Amino acid sequence: MGDHDAAIKAFQNAVKDELYATPEYAYYNMASVYCSQKLYPEAEQSAKEALQKNPHYAPAWKILGQSFMNQDKDAQAIEALQKAILEYPQYTEAHWEIAQVYFKTGNTREAVKSLREVVILDENGLLGARARQSLQELGASVR
Repeated sequence: MGDHDAAIKAFQNAVKDELYATPEYAYYNMASVYCSQKLYPEAEQSAKEALQKNPHYAPAWKILGQSFMNQDKDAQAIEALQKAILEYPQYTEAHWEIAQVYFKTGNTREAVKSLREVVILDENGLLGARARQSLQELGASVR
């Protein structure tokens, strides 16, 4: 059994335990593992289960958006990522991911807005630097 399989099994056991206080975390972690293995339908299902437990859990909305994006369900990806941002407006990774979906769908205007938000939120970090670079490549101002 590989590390991914062991992790999935551990998370499955956690959600079966009625005393486990935060099953949305285990479902989210399962979705993350599935995404890392490119098992996007499984990631989608686990993220949805996390959101059934806690519909305000922004990381589950983000991972759901990522799974949708990787299945070419772009409208659903945008909707999920917007919900992640609504739940946690400073969620840099969600702003980055939604920019990627906007680029993918040809909505450069919204992508630029999202990248600018990444720069503001992560001014000195890796995503901020990547967003600045993307904006420069587009010939768009950072602010």
